[in-house]
Amino acid sequence: MSATSDRSHNRSQADDQSALPHADTSDDEEALEWRAHLGQARHVDQRWLRRMNSAFVLTCVREHGPLTRVQIAAMTALSRATVTMITTELLQEGALREGERLPSTTRGGRRATLLYASAQPDASARDARRQSQDN
Repeated sequence: MSATSDRSHNRSQADDQSALPHADTSDDEEALEWRAHLGQARHVDQRWLRRMNSAFVLTCVREHGPLTRVQIAAMTALSRATVTMITTELLQEGALREGERLPSTTRGGRRATLLYASAQPDASARDARRQSQDN
């Protein structure tokens, strides 16, 4: 980054801070409360988004399954890393189960595993995970 762009970047950060109520006074209680509120809102939004993505992946497998993680990522437009994280959680909850491994491709790499939707997911595992996310 050039010196000019560094200065403009720092200026835009300062402008962002001035948009917060009383952001320049660190000991002001209203500013501290406002910042705490913003942090809580981000945390809630991330939990909500994670739950929505999990439901989206599970619905995709239920309606179109069995599917591989790569197929789920392509169908949902979620990253492969996100799909792996979500499917790992859904497997632990019992909402998904792994099936047979597909033959390797001519390109090599890890063999894909089909994922199936389970008939009855383990509600206790799901509730325990959600409770730990809430804390």
